[in-house]
Amino acid sequence: MDDLLFELDLRQVVKKLRQINPVTRILFFSDRGEEHFLSCMPKGGVYGYVNKKAQLPQLLEAVKELAEGHHYFSQELLIERLL
Repeated sequence: MDDLLFELDLRQVVKKLRQINPVTRILFFSDRGEEHFLSCMPKGGVYGYVNKKAQLPQLLEAVKELAEGHHYFSQELLIERLL
């Protein structure tokens, strides 16, 4: 999900998607900072994040991980969270 596609509050968009199909695994694809979507992460229904600056192999890896039932968060995001 590209967060620029929605003018609504992202939490509301995620909530609505989860109501429509509870097993949907949402991957954020964004160039905004992490604070923009942190409140929507796993507890709220978002299972992954890839920055738009990432290379195609990283995006494909994220899609594969979610399809297999896993979570995926880019290394950049994880490093930012640790600092």
